[in-house]
Amino acid sequence: MNKALTVSIYTLLAFSVLFPAGELLDDYCAFNFEPASIDVLIILSIITVCFIIFAKSFPQSKVLQIMISIFAPLSMIDGFCFLSYKPSFWVSFCVLAFAVFCCFLTLIYSKLKKVKVTAMIISGILFVPLVLISFISPLFGNIGKETVTQSLESPDGKYSAEVIDDDQGALGGNTYVFVYDNDSFDLDMIFFKIMKKPILVYRGNWGEFMDMKIDWKDNGCLKINSAEYLLY
Repeated sequence: MNKALTVSIYTLLAFSVLFPAGELLDDYCAFNFEPASIDVLIILSIITVCFIIFAKSFPQSKVLQIMISIFAPLSMIDGFCFLSYKPSFWVSFCVLAFAVFCCFLTLIYSKLKKVKVTAMIISGILFVPLVLISFISPLFGNIGKETVTQSLESPDGKYSAEVIDDDQGALGGNTYVFVYDNDSFDLDMIFFKIMKKPILVYRGNWGEFMDMKIDWKDNGCLKINSAEYLLY
């Protein structure tokens, strides 16, 4: 049972690191990282709790102790990532539940006093804004609405151009033109997806999509209101 508990803790930590790391890499690489539902972390947390209850003793290896100590602040970072990605009341509940569980895990089972105290201080500082955002994000996080108003495939069928109306309500919005590579390979790993980023060809004011004229000049050049935009 102790081996199963160790494996569950390693797995939970791996996924806790995966989501914020993916969000960070998303800003600096040519691919989009789409995490799975936070339900995955909740399920792993429940499994870990079950192993803790039935385990004869808690593993005491130093590496595992360090990992347990960083669970608390790491859960706060995970919470911010999920709330910014898909705000909803369910996500808010899961984020707070996961944060409380990880703080409990760090507080009760970490034997590295200095590391534990530091981790709990950082977690306490982060927990206050996390709670506030958890209540606010479901109310205001879904105001924006994106609608594809036009879609046009390139002559060779390799690319697809989409005109997107980004309506932000009273805040206004934008009009975007993205070009997608139809031949790109998306990696679906069940717990997360990795997809090639579309090319942002044009960004304009909200409402421009209503009178926008878009056409392909050739396979590598898109015409928007008579202006030409090269893809490469």
